[in-house]
Amino acid sequence: IMVRTLALALALFVSGASAADPASSWLSYAQYKADGGARITALNTTWTVPANPAVNFGSNAPGWWFGIQTADGAGALIQPILAWGYQGNEWDIFNGVYDWNTGAKSWTTSDSCTVQPGDLITSSVTLAPGTSTYTMAISTEACGEITMDKVVDNNSGQNESVAYFVLEHQPLTCKAYPADGSMMFENIYLEVEFEEVTPSWESEIGQNACNSACVVKDPATLEFTWDTDSTETAPGLDSGVRARVAPVKCAKDVEAAKDDVELIAGGITSATATCAADDLSQCLVDIDTISEAVAQGAVDINGAIVDCGDGEDNVCAGTVVDVVGDFAALTEAVAAAAIHCQSMDTLAGKKQCIEDVEASVSALKPVVSAIEQAVTDCA
Repeated sequence: IMVRTLALALALFVSGASAADPASSWLSYAQYKADGGARITALNTTWTVPANPAVNFGSNAPGWWFGIQTADGAGALIQPILAWGYQGNEWDIFNGVYDWNTGAKSWTTSDSCTVQPGDLITSSVTLAPGTSTYTMAISTEACGEITMDKVVDNNSGQNESVAYFVLEHQPLTCKAYPADGSMMFENIYLEVEFEEVTPSWESEIGQNACNSACVVKDPATLEFTWDTDSTETAPGLDSGVRARVAPVKCAKDVEAAKDDVELIAGGITSATATCAADDLSQCLVDIDTISEAVAQGAVDINGAIVDCGDGEDNVCAGTVVDVVGDFAALTEAVAAAAIHCQSMDTLAGKKQCIEDVEASVSALKPVVSAIEQAVTDCA
């Protein structure tokens, strides 16, 4: 089933409330802090592109990356990245810098290149001797090498002294994470002040989801794991959301989300009939329609979260937060249907498909109630 990637950027407005790294969008990570705040002058690694997600929506553009930052977390985060959904339903590699010092121009990126599961990625961050210029490089055999420079000249006197390896961006459904459940950074090499060091990694849990973890295998190997069957959500999202909402186009966003929910309802009604009637072709079309509407609904709800309130309209903001929670449960149900209804040609597949569609009906009801309340509260 071809469904559009859900790019619900919760991490952007949640992490924005903290104004420093580690950001609230980090699920799990490892860190190394150079003694005395000395400069990290080289950080290299290799890793392999994991499997594709089971479903192509609900992912919130998960990223696996490594990079360097200042000790207070408020400088330039210099990071080669592997991300799903950055340019569509595909894996892409690129380099990025999030500089907390530069306001609206904080996020800059290099060109990107599409990669495939199983591709070996080689990447590095290095400081040119005698300069304040770091060069990021990321490559695969098919893509060649992509580079990007960052001149570190506004870090308030702080060095890039902390190294991170990170799994970022909580999904709406854990089924939108890679099906193989793990990814390994290997051959890690680190220099401080141009001298090789053996890093002692600290494994940390951030705003976790999907039971993710970062396991320190040895100084040169870190393994990230996650559970695609988990329904775990990130703690503290509500407070982060409430801190960031701003009233600009709130009513319009909520109305658009209401329209999306109506499309979802229509698709579920049709799928309830076609999937039960052994109409495999139309059943899959209906599930695809529902998936598309769920993807668009997440985008519009994201807009509502950003726009609905300035910290004073707590009633509207709180109602929109309620929509997010109910919509996440609906996304889980639709994701299950998108997987199982493809196996309707078997008796067991048909039974599971019908159960998933029925679960979607149940999950839809609180979404309808919540969105209707939001229309009232945010008008």
